Amino acid sequence: MPHLDVYKGGEIVETIALSASKRRYTVGRQEGVADILLTHASISREQATLTVSASGSVVVTDLGSAQGTYISGKPIEPRKPHLLAAGRSLVFGKSTRVFKLRDDDGGDGGAAAAVSAAAEPMTEALLRLLRGEAVRGERAPPRLRPDGFTLLAPLASCTTLGALGATAEGLLALAGAAARRS
Repeated sequence: MPHLDVYKGGEIVETIALSASKRRYTVGRQEGVADILLTHASISREQATLTVSASGSVVVTDLGSAQGTYISGKPIEPRKPHLLAAGRSLVFGKSTRVFKLRDDDGGDGGAAAAVSAAAEPMTEALLRLLRGEAVRGERAPPRLRPDGFTLLAPLASCTTLGALGATAEGLLALAGAAARRS
């Protein structure tokens, strides 16, 4: 089950357990609406959502907030889902609180982190393609089926993923590694 460690001034001040059974958490400053309540003046009433998958991965979506949401210091595009990798920092608005995702898989955290770090460029490229974002020189990304899935072979043939050394077998191995972690 993933957790968010909340840091203020370099010290952990809170840990928030995220459950896939809850699935969607709203972050903001409006009581009664926000599941994760933040009181900083720069936080919107409904700042962002955190969506937890059954496998424990966490996706962050900024809801068009005035002051933005940041992953590892970089602003994320509003209303587009962004994968939050374990160990990455998350900041809402101009708040000084830093949220870091920690995945307590009970297993070999070091190996999982190494797989995650090695797969990060490919994961980002996959997310861009699945969001329908064209990459310079890339053909249109493969379409998702109505159930939200796509075949791996057409994804592996995309030049963006090909440049990262992606193959259908490699994508299956990444999916298998993620499934074993859950």
